[in-house]
Amino acid sequence: MDNIQQILDNLKEDQEIIIKENKCSNCDKTCKTKISIKNIPNFQHIFIISFNCQQCGYKNDEVQFKKEKQEKGIKLQLKIDNPQLLQYRIIRSQQCKVSIPELEFQMSTNKKSCINTLEGFIQNIIDELSRDQIERKNCQGELYSGIQYIIENLQQYQQNKRLPFHWNMDDPSGNSFIISLNQSLQDDNLNIQYYTRDEDEFETIFKKQENPQQKDKIQEESKPKQQFYLKIRGLPFQCTKSDLINFLEMPRLKKEMLTMKFQQNGLFTGEAYVQVNSIEDLEYLRTFHKSQMDHRYLEIFNSCFDEFNKAQKSNQYLKKINPQIASEVGNINEENEYQCQQQGVLKLRGLPWSSTEQDVRTFFKNNSKIKTIKFLYDDTGKAKGQCFVLVKNLETAEKLKQKYHKKSLGSRYIEVFICTQREYLACFQKSFSERKRSISP
Repeated sequence: MDNIQQILDNLKEDQEIIIKENKCSNCDKTCKTKISIKNIPNFQHIFIISFNCQQCGYKNDEVQFKKEKQEKGIKLQLKIDNPQLLQYRIIRSQQCKVSIPELEFQMSTNKKSCINTLEGFIQNIIDELSRDQIERKNCQGELYSGIQYIIENLQQYQQNKRLPFHWNMDDPSGNSFIISLNQSLQDDNLNIQYYTRDEDEFETIFKKQENPQQKDKIQEESKPKQQFYLKIRGLPFQCTKSDLINFLEMPRLKKEMLTMKFQQNGLFTGEAYVQVNSIEDLEYLRTFHKSQMDHRYLEIFNSCFDEFNKAQKSNQYLKKINPQIASEVGNINEENEYQCQQQGVLKLRGLPWSSTEQDVRTFFKNNSKIKTIKFLYDDTGKAKGQCFVLVKNLETAEKLKQKYHKKSLGSRYIEVFICTQREYLACFQKSFSERKRSISP
């Protein structure tokens, strides 16, 4: 790839060169690279660098421009009201922003300039959005639903359903374009506008680009050296960083070496990532695999810097999109359980399915400090055999736990646990329909 720029400088119009010995960026095996120069009517000359790997099937068409910038920026709007328009070819530069107003969907600047059919671009968007959907479904339900809505609509556009829709492009560099099938500017479906950039935007977009190899080197050097990562799953939902450090009996483990993972509603998922500085610490933490914290069993897996960093960025994103989440995440991350423990909360497990509120009060010998009792139900409305009991304070909760844990109610032994109000309130932060099914009135 080092000699590609030299080839571009000497390439003549309609000339095509094939480099046979080139490394595939996807599988690192030898593949063919085809370089050509094309004159796009009503636009400019462009260089097309086509990668085609026979080993893994990876294909990619990158674009470079004879002019790094045009005199004016360009806005393009394509109305797609028939299937043929999906075959229009799109040239998208690095600086070009794309939007589909019907879906309120926007894409920011791109890593590389590229050329593809509109149908191909839509498929690339679908593939990119689908990549982390399984994880979003488990941890970020609302975000999953919003992205799934976009994916399903894009798929319908590909199948020529739900037409028309619009494909809008805004490129301050002026290096993006839409090529119609007849390569003519006279197209009722295509609207093109040119505009003058402001000076600040001009400087931002056209400042000297970093050498890609140097950029990769800088990113690699920025990653922590000699550090190891683990993923812990199954933590109690009320667990804080301080709780985890105390449980692991590892005072040298600092809070900044832990990342707790949260859902979009700000609730803890029960997963955390841990960063340690030695293999000895790594092996020590692995000994906690299948150990029990409160009434939950922990699972510990190997992880990596990218997963640790991704969880951190996810938390930062959650704080931005919802201020209420920001405070919730902050409270859970820090040693701030005081407010959540002012009222004692007990959780009972193993109740007979036919249990009533009076049965629970009788179990506690009608203790006057019991304020509220809430039973839990599954999605079908069947009792789970569990309930929350709110009492006057944490001290009362401790006493009741010690006295009644594993005592019998009818023919069943009842387990009594102390939990925080956060775990209790989590049941009320579901959607109305879910709440109606899972909690007693």
